[in-house]
Amino acid sequence: MSPTRTLPRLVGAAILIGTIATACGDDAESMSAAACDRYADLQAGFFGDPSQLGAAATAFADEAPDSLDDDVEVIVAAFSSDDPAAMSSPEFAEANERVGAAVFDECDSVAAIDVSSIDYAFDGMPSSVSSGRVALRLSNDTESDQPHELMIVTGADGQPADELRDLPMEELMQQARPVGLVFVEQPGAAATTLVDLEPGTYLVMCNLPVAENGEQPADDGPPADTHADHGMVTTLTVEA
Repeated sequence: MSPTRTLPRLVGAAILIGTIATACGDDAESMSAAACDRYADLQAGFFGDPSQLGAAATAFADEAPDSLDDDVEVIVAAFSSDDPAAMSSPEFAEANERVGAAVFDECDSVAAIDVSSIDYAFDGMPSSVSSGRVALRLSNDTESDQPHELMIVTGADGQPADELRDLPMEELMQQARPVGLVFVEQPGAAATTLVDLEPGTYLVMCNLPVAENGEQPADDGPPADTHADHGMVTTLTVEA
């Protein structure tokens, strides 16, 4: 075979190899399906054994893209720590927000919903979504130095959202089963969760106590004055 006929084939092979290498490099920089699943598992871990959160964070780290290594390392350290304050640091908030942004932008979901938490309402929360995996990003847009959360609950025994909504807070927390949670402590920050929702009606609420001068009341049982009491509660219909 002559060199002139071989050269185009070699060039073509080189282009193909380069394309494959580039594609592999891109995959290493983006969230894989496995990474998204492990992130959803980590979020669901908030409602299980707290001692397993570190392991869930490590499982996510094993699948997360290389581009997020530094941020994921901060998250794993915080979830593996015995000190609850580890998840209140500015370093954790920033890392958590960057990882959440990648999850929100790159993980497959039936809906990607941006919600602004204000004093006291959820701005941008829809009244209905399709069933399946939902990405929720909550930003804390408080004007009075309040932390905010978005908690999705259903009845532990099948109670509808409207029935739960009418209960006193202490009874509500006894009869509700949480299925999703996003918590944002620092004003101006944001966080993201992935939650798998089945058809039904859910209560969406912020159950945090009203802070005074940026300070949370002592944790002596169910809060007497919550953000939900001031209107930060709504319902979500998940359609089949």
